[in-house]
Order: sequence, then structure tokens, then C-alpha cells
Amino acid sequence: MKKSLFPLALGGFGIGMTEFVMMGILPDIATGLDITIPQAGYLISA
Repeated sequence: MKKSLFPLALGGFGIGMTEFVMMGILPDIATGLDITIPQAGYLISA
């Protein structure tokens, strides 16, 4: 693998994991903020 490809792959992995972690804890965020899950979903896309 080329050395220049590794940072790109690592960055893509990091960005992707951020979104998947937020989706996993979305119901807890909605409960904590006392809002609906769809409203809390805007946090991921914002």
C-alpha cells in the first residue's frame, strides 16, 4: 500500500466512526435533551 493512501484511509475511518457512534447513542441523547429521536437526528446531519 502506498504511504500516501494510509492517511486518507485513516481519515475516512475516523469520520465514519464519528457518525456511527452518534447513531448508536442517539436515543440516549434524545432522552437527555428531552426531545424526539428525529429531532436529535439533526445533530448528526448538522
